Amino acid sequence: MVHHWSPDTWTSAAPEVGMVTFYLTPGFELLALSSALEVLKLANRAVRRDVFRWRTVSHTGEAVNASCGISVATNGDLAQERRYQSHPETGNFSGVRRR
Repeated sequence: MVHHWSPDTWTSAAPEVGMVTFYLTPGFELLALSSALEVLKLANRAVRRDVFRWRTVSHTGEAVNASCGISVATNGDLAQERRYQSHPETGNFSGVRRR
């Protein structure tokens, strides 16, 4: 028997929104960040609601240059994010860094 997935599956007993934080370091791969963000965005679109939200942080809270030279703004610094993550509705902490 084949079960077909439907976006309505998540509407009634919807899980809480997951917060994903990306820690950006100088020289990170923009493609890696972009790919991860696209997956989260597409997941939200598939279920027609925000299942994931995301933030970017750096050590100092300043913008960070990717390996291609593009500067990416952040939502805060690492210390600020650690305080944020200590609250009950914490999410996942991921890193995007240079090899």
